[in-house]
Amino acid sequence: MLISTAKEKILKILESAAKKRIRIVISNPCYEVFYICHFKKDPPVFSTPKEAKEFLRELIPDYSESVDYWDRLSEGREDAIQRTDRPVKDVPLTLGLASCSNVGRLFTEMESLEETIRGNDAIR
Repeated sequence: MLISTAKEKILKILESAAKKRIRIVISNPCYEVFYICHFKKDPPVFSTPKEAKEFLRELIPDYSESVDYWDRLSEGREDAIQRTDRPVKDVPLTLGLASCSNVGRLFTEMESLEETIRGNDAIR
């Protein structure tokens, strides 16, 4: 099968991953959209990762890609998870169409897995 566009390639990867029960996380145009969702319910549309990072620096003036923000963003984390807990099929794959993320789904899946493991440990 000839795959002619980047979007078609991504869709093929998502289809293959789903068949193998692999979970995919996408942030469009970049991971920083998840950080922005700690502060904003609906992030603006960014055409490039650079635009998103510049916007994030308005919210976190000393933002750097090489710094761990886990503790620093703890206050807005539940909101960000809720805002980004969506199926990967609901994340637009075209730059400039919408800024979106499904990183929250990763946290939800991890919590579910943790509950399953705890339940299995209780059975033993």
